[in-house]
Amino acid sequence: PGGSTLAAAGQVRADASRAELDMKGSLPLALLNRRISPNAVQGTAQFDLRLDGPPEVSSLSGQVQTRGTRLAFPELRNALTGLDMVIRLSGGTAAIDLSGDVSTGGRVITQGQVGIQAPFTTDLTVQLVDVTVRDPDLYETTARGQLAVTGNVPANLRVAGRINLDRTEIRVPSSGLGGLGGIPQIVHFNEPADVRRTRGHAGLLKREKQEKSGGGPAIGLDVLIAADSRVFVRGRG
Repeated sequence: PGGSTLAAAGQVRADASRAELDMKGSLPLALLNRRISPNAVQGTAQFDLRLDGPPEVSSLSGQVQTRGTRLAFPELRNALTGLDMVIRLSGGTAAIDLSGDVSTGGRVITQGQVGIQAPFTTDLTVQLVDVTVRDPDLYETTARGQLAVTGNVPANLRVAGRINLDRTEIRVPSSGLGGLGGIPQIVHFNEPADVRRTRGHAGLLKREKQEKSGGGPAIGLDVLIAADSRVFVRGRG
């Protein structure tokens, strides 16, 4: 579908208990857009794979590759462009080597391994190289650093590392902050007693209890964001 191609050669047992297949072809990545909306991807993945054994992912080996792919994040007003990725499959593990430019400036490099069968063990390193992060109405800064993503997907994932911010500018809109939408959910760690008491008087604790549900899997965070350079606040007053 959608311009996909596939050429396969080999043999499969009559009871489908085992196969020896070589598969080559291409897949338009735009087929994924319905699942990742409002984000969108443009490009083509080329694959050269071999299935040797039971019809399970652990029997799959080979390589999947993309060149010059674009991945857009409209809600973040940003995109990854010129995205090159190589995924090497072997023994139920995908070794990933990915790099791309950030449309606002800078580069992102990701390397490591992800399990493609339970327990989906992950060990990735994400490097930010002079990445410009901005909201035209609120802030602009340049980030560099490295994050480690480890654990099992999705139940026990952890993100740790350090991000350094260069010169940072924070803009206070002349209209105030009321037009920027609601404040996102805030999770308090090691909350001082007086702060918790104030939130209790404001009825926020009761509201949190009502809104709390099973939710999705939690991601552990241990990330230090350091602004060692100058931070400017501009706007009203």
